[in-house]
Amino acid sequence: MIRLFSTKAGEVARTRKSERTAVGVEGLEDRALMTAGFNLADTLNARDTIDIQRLNVVQQIEQLRLVNSSQLQQVIANGQDQTNALVVQYTNLLAQENADRLAGDTAAVAADRLAERQTLVQIKGIRVLMQQATRTANTVDSTLARDENNVNRTFNNTQRNLSRGNNPFLTVPHAVNAINVFGAQAQQHADKGTAILSSINDQILSVLTPLTPVD
Repeated sequence: MIRLFSTKAGEVARTRKSERTAVGVEGLEDRALMTAGFNLADTLNARDTIDIQRLNVVQQIEQLRLVNSSQLQQVIANGQDQTNALVVQYTNLLAQENADRLAGDTAAVAADRLAERQTLVQIKGIRVLMQQATRTANTVDSTLARDENNVNRTFNNTQRNLSRGNNPFLTVPHAVNAINVFGAQAQQHADKGTAILSSINDQILSVLTPLTPVD
């Protein structure tokens, strides 16, 4: 789960000593905070704060991407196992049909052919489900990559704003909140993908147990 990071920047700003040199900040609505004093150490601490939060959220998004990839691999493996079992079943049914045909058992031949058609439908259905799982996982990964890019873009913009002299006690809390939002969105995107892949996997595993050839 994405862990949200909180900052006490507002509290810190209120406790700063008044003798520190104030740096003008444009575009701030809160005039009290506009005149709050901060120095180089405050800006450097702010840079560290936002960098730590960026790394925290990016690492967790990367973990979500790995989980998504691993889940897809499991779905594909289960689909292949089911397909292999059905191929064996289909081969056995063909052999049984030939035997029943040689024996002149027309009813058994009809049953064999019906089972063969059902097996082919099942194989095709599993293939479709595997393709759907692949598309879903690819979509989730692309979405998580965008979430990660949003985090990095917010970080870069914040660093530029701090370099321009923006008040760290205002700039960083907004940036941390934005990064937290992107992290929470990434978790939601991953959870949605997990649910879809789990449903697909259940459908694959619920394919009828291979039929016993007609005697």
